Amino acid sequence: MATPSWTAICIGISLLSYAVLYTIVEKLGYYNWANPIKPAGTSTLTCYLMPFFVYPILALIGFQWPSVLTIGIIGILKSLLFSYVIILIVGVLKKQNIRLKI
Repeated sequence: MATPSWTAICIGISLLSYAVLYTIVEKLGYYNWANPIKPAGTSTLTCYLMPFFVYPILALIGFQWPSVLTIGIIGILKSLLFSYVIILIVGVLKKQNIRLKI
C-alpha cells in the first residue's frame, strides 16, 4: 500500500541488487552472463512494447492460458518464460534490423 516502511524496504532491496550487480560487472568483469538478455537492454522500447502486440494476437486467435499456469509459483515461472520468449523475439527482430527508436 505504498507505506513509508514498504518504500524503504523496496529501496533497500534495490540498492542491494545494484551493489551486487555493480560488483559482478564492474569490479569482477563478469558480463557474459547477461548476453541472453542483452536485447532487452539494447532494444528497450521494442522489448517493452512487444507484449502489447503479442497479447492482442493471442486474444484474436482465442488462446487462453490454462488456469494452473496463472497462479502460484507456476504462474511466476510462466511469466519468466514469457518474458524470455519476448526477449528472444526482440533479439531476432534486432538481427533483421527491426527496432523502434525515439
